[in-house]
Amino acid sequence: MKRKQGIVFGFLVSLALGAGALADTRQLVVSTEGNDSNPGTVEEPVKTLYRARDLARELPRNQPISILVAGGDYYLDTPLVFTATDSGTQKAPVFWKAMDGETVRLVGGKPLTLKWEKHAGKIYKATVPEGIKIEQLFVNRHRQIMARYPNYDPESLYYCGSGATDERMKSWKNPETAYIHAMQKSSWGSGHAILKRDEQGELYEYMVSIDTTTRGDDARLNQEKRFAENVFEELDDSKEWFHDTQANLLYWQPEDGCDPNTARVEAIGNPHLIRFEGGQVAPVQFITFNGFTISGAAPTWKWTLDHLPNGGDFVVHRGGAITFEGAEDCTVENCSFIELGGNAVFINGYNRRVSVIDCLMQNIGANGVALCGAEETMRGDQFFKELDETLRDGNFVRKRWEKPEGWFKQPEDLTPGPKTENYPAECLVKGNLVTVSGEYEKQSAAVLLSMTRNNTISHNTVHKLPRAAICMNDCSWSGNVFEYNDLYDTVRETADHGPFNSWGKDRYWIWADHSGGHDKNPHAKENCLIDAMETNIIRHNRVSHPLDARHSHGIDLDDGSTNFRIYNNLTIGCGIKVREGFYRTVENNVMICVGRSVPTKNISFDQNEDVWRRNIVVNLNAPMFMTVTERTHLRESKQIDYNCFFYDGETARAYSKVREPGVNVNSIVADPMFVNPAEGDYRVKDDSPALKLGFKNFPMNDFGVTSPRLIQLLPKRTFPQLSGGTPLPKYKIKRNKKVHKFFGGTIRNMATEIEMSNVGIGEITGVLVVKAPENSSLYEAGFRNGDLIINLNEKKVHDTTDLFKYADLGEGAPLKVQIHDDSGLRIYTLEQ
Repeated sequence: MKRKQGIVFGFLVSLALGAGALADTRQLVVSTEGNDSNPGTVEEPVKTLYRARDLARELPRNQPISILVAGGDYYLDTPLVFTATDSGTQKAPVFWKAMDGETVRLVGGKPLTLKWEKHAGKIYKATVPEGIKIEQLFVNRHRQIMARYPNYDPESLYYCGSGATDERMKSWKNPETAYIHAMQKSSWGSGHAILKRDEQGELYEYMVSIDTTTRGDDARLNQEKRFAENVFEELDDSKEWFHDTQANLLYWQPEDGCDPNTARVEAIGNPHLIRFEGGQVAPVQFITFNGFTISGAAPTWKWTLDHLPNGGDFVVHRGGAITFEGAEDCTVENCSFIELGGNAVFINGYNRRVSVIDCLMQNIGANGVALCGAEETMRGDQFFKELDETLRDGNFVRKRWEKPEGWFKQPEDLTPGPKTENYPAECLVKGNLVTVSGEYEKQSAAVLLSMTRNNTISHNTVHKLPRAAICMNDCSWSGNVFEYNDLYDTVRETADHGPFNSWGKDRYWIWADHSGGHDKNPHAKENCLIDAMETNIIRHNRVSHPLDARHSHGIDLDDGSTNFRIYNNLTIGCGIKVREGFYRTVENNVMICVGRSVPTKNISFDQNEDVWRRNIVVNLNAPMFMTVTERTHLRESKQIDYNCFFYDGETARAYSKVREPGVNVNSIVADPMFVNPAEGDYRVKDDSPALKLGFKNFPMNDFGVTSPRLIQLLPKRTFPQLSGGTPLPKYKIKRNKKVHKFFGGTIRNMATEIEMSNVGIGEITGVLVVKAPENSSLYEAGFRNGDLIINLNEKKVHDTTDLFKYADLGEGAPLKVQIHDDSGLRIYTLEQ
């Protein structure tokens, strides 16, 4: 390197380290202008991160080591792997740092030098090396669009453009190149398929992967909410590209003003840029990455095959652009993860005190940060198993899944806790901004936890996601703290979920619990803490949902979630839901609700020890404060009292629905008197009646990210007022809820999203059994309260009109009725 450049580097190194740090820190320098035969000094830097790692490995660990990386693009077409031999120590940590003020971009691929020629119209083509992987294409450091149908439209909700593909694919010359990405039929996730031909030459979709276990091998893909990519005939729009792997040709339509001959082109084929590969015995320790931009990583949806416990409900790929496995006291901070095809950070198996701090994650294919323990830590049979056998349904083919034994019987191994230590614990995810993740994989989250313990998820801002912002796939081990997060505009493309979601399908839980069949699980309460060992804390978060969007459960403790304390949270446009489970305390929260997005109790156990007290619940446009399903009673809780409810309308009717003997005895209906709701300040004034019930104000200005770099990227927020703002239209239920008599019981139409969630179906349809008295023909045939009638004599029943029309077969004619509940589909026969 020239002497002038060395002087500049010396100045940059001084800035990066600080003058006082130079004397007691060993340093290596990396530059795109360096050479890997150099010693890595300021004057003679190395060129690659691989070589810098090898040099750092040889340095003594008697003082801190800093690897300073100058601005530029660094290509990692194979993972940069760290093992225990690369570790620092507590007194001599290893720092990898981008030089201050410079953009250091790590890319999961390689640059291409191409000779472009016109192909047709606006499309160019160039020869590429044989065998090269191009899973993403970047031009001038920006991701391009794999040729797709429908065309990319950032304003379109589903997949940025969606539509049916069954007819379209018939026009493709080589449909076998296509990738199909589609929502799961019930909108609980997404699946991914390729096209094949059967022995008769007919095209069919073969599902490669699906990111949700719901419905097991009965799951199907939506025929409208989907798109196809990697199809040459669909290359018809700006920035689209197609790689012909047979002819080794790359086709591309540049955007207006972009000259192909001067464009910088990058082929992305590596999904895993940095890997920490240690273990409990020999962990990777005390390594920090600071200030890098990770941009370009291959999609991983083809490998999203690893089921998390008990169908609750995630399937994942255990890897990310940065993957930790067997790490201790390692950190990623102040980094940007931009336009990645899979997970940004995956913390897999044994890890302790791994931190992800003040990072930006934007346009991510799957999860932002995932913390997942190993399957071996769980006791009993709690996982779906993929079988070699396939099933075919029309032109759809997929592998069969075997359901876990733990779904159907009480656990035999009642030893509390995990079998091994092979899980993340004491990790920190703090101060990160995550937006537009889950671009491919819709069953995803900004932060996902499964089989973890004692982690802290704090001060993150999450918005514009297809599903939950934060999700606990299971309550195994627990003891997590979720605090000061700002979660909003999530659950955009999916259904029956909340910005915060948890499932509790741990050892104690069996499938019968999902339908209220608690008599089949009499030891649930005594066993509920063998996995949910420590209390999860949810506090000081702001959880929001658009007021005019579809229903949201807000903080959604679903499917057996157990052992939570939820306090000092603000929810807007949603409430707090608890389903079957135990030991949930919900207190001192402010809930600004809309329509039926209110606090909800679903299918509760008797004596579940739940506590709901000193909360403020406001409904902006409906006389409703809490929803309780047919299978649930408020009195099943330990305490529901001292709450302040408010609705500027039919308050008496609304209040009557949240009162039972011993329930809400000391609660009131009154204006809570918020300080300044227009600015998001829902503290109450000194003379608020809520204070007399024991409610205590909590701060309303400390949610979300704290880094100035990230704060400036946040969109401006607006907040609902109780009066003075634009009034919301009164909430109306679209389906008729008239109750009818039917074979000695009563029935009515399913009418709401909450009822849909309660039954576990993907659409508002069918006829609910409201009551099936024990002496009724309905009960004797097998029907129970809350069952959903969906077919009669093999004809779809959408509402009571259908039911009575199809049932009019004459006296004595048997009626074969198909019902749906969360234990599956069953057929009962009614004799007229």
